[in-house]
Amino acid sequence: MTTLLLHSSGFSGRQWIRLGQRLSGAWHAPDFAGYPGGAPWRDGAAWAIDTDLAVQFIDDSDEPVDLVGHSYGGAVALAAAARRPERVRRLVLHDPVIWGLLGEDGGPNCIDTFQDLMDKGMLDESTGGSRDWMETFIDFWNGTGAWNAMAAHQQAFLLSVGRKVFREVWDLFSTAPNGADYDAVVAPMCIVMGQASPIPAQRVGRILADRLPQRERVPIAAGHMAPVTHSGLFNQVALEFLQRPS
Repeated sequence: MTTLLLHSSGFSGRQWIRLGQRLSGAWHAPDFAGYPGGAPWRDGAAWAIDTDLAVQFIDDSDEPVDLVGHSYGGAVALAAAARRPERVRRLVLHDPVIWGLLGEDGGPNCIDTFQDLMDKGMLDESTGGSRDWMETFIDFWNGTGAWNAMAAHQQAFLLSVGRKVFREVWDLFSTAPNGADYDAVVAPMCIVMGQASPIPAQRVGRILADRLPQRERVPIAAGHMAPVTHSGLFNQVALEFLQRPS
């Protein structure tokens, strides 16, 4: 079995090394376009380009693949699976940020949910990816002060890919898929949800899981960055799901 591991915005394929080393089959953890080890990227579309690369990997595989994705990587994994549902065996997604699903649970839609972030310039093309923008982005996911608490080298890396991260966020906000767009993905799916993740991310996980019975939600005692900050906990859940008898 081959597994494709798709990283979060602002990270790289290296976030999956510990999980990859525990998988029984072949695994591939590429950098997305615009990251140090990824394909060249200038500006513009992000989600579609990264999805195309994931679909190409699926097409090049001699067998059905497993997909593991974190945050933006979860969105890429799900979009790729929707294009090649017959070629995907299982999926593990941690907080997949398909913001277009917000509102399908009767709660606030994407625009209403994130109005505060919009007011802070989250979709401002003139500042997207800048230091101030990145502080807003990081603090949303990890709590106020998270950016300032980061080591200088971590901040430097994030700023080096800041424009690509902005475009990933732009695509996730401006593209509005709904739950039905992913109903063709009938492979067993494990949606891991950080109990300390921002509420909108938890809502997306519930909406996605509730559409089909073969999708299960697994809350874990961690936040949105669990595959990195609590890798042992996340990896245990992922491995148990991927290694179940078919």
